[in-house]
Amino acid sequence: MPAATFVVISRYRGVPMAVISVIITSDSATYKEALESMLKKLPNVFKIMATTDLGMVVEKAASFQPDVILCALRNEGIPFSLLGEVKRVCPQTVIVLVTESYDLKKITGALEVGVDAYVGSMAPGYLTRILELVCRGGIMVFPSILKNHIKKILTNSDQAALRQVEVLTGREREIYNLLVKKYSNKEIARRLFISESTVKSHVRSIFRKIGVKNRSNLNADA
Repeated sequence: MPAATFVVISRYRGVPMAVISVIITSDSATYKEALESMLKKLPNVFKIMATTDLGMVVEKAASFQPDVILCALRNEGIPFSLLGEVKRVCPQTVIVLVTESYDLKKITGALEVGVDAYVGSMAPGYLTRILELVCRGGIMVFPSILKNHIKKILTNSDQAALRQVEVLTGREREIYNLLVKKYSNKEIARRLFISESTVKSHVRSIFRKIGVKNRSNLNADA
């Protein structure tokens, strides 16, 4: 983590562990004070680099390049473009968003702009643990509502891929199944007792029908 220059001895087997550098930002002065007070109680774990308003967070982030930006919002509006800009200038910085809004569009919007953790109001002890997990373990933390949304997307994607393959002829399906197993045109021709030029013709037709440009885009699970 680029900005972690402080070192402490971990609670775990005496292993040296870098202190996590943090910038705190919020649309509420009360939130900022509460978060600052919370992290100051753990000086061996967190180092506060700055506490700032939302309008200054990009400038502060670019200057300090912290390990984590803790953004707490009291209002329901989420500054997606601002958070995306933070991620652009500090691609290695973890963004933890604290907000009471569990609107699915806002959650997915936060994910799209690079937020690494999206949590609601919780006990300070849980929040500090989440900060450690996302920084030290590279773990993403999002509300469980997102799980069902992702499952739905994956299911729809699989079904769409299956419908695409169903438009293939019997011979094209045979060739498709060999293509996803990484067979070359020559190997397919030998296996199906057809010419290599015939295989090439079928491959072009398969790509056209299912809307892919090359073999690497083929779905092996269809």
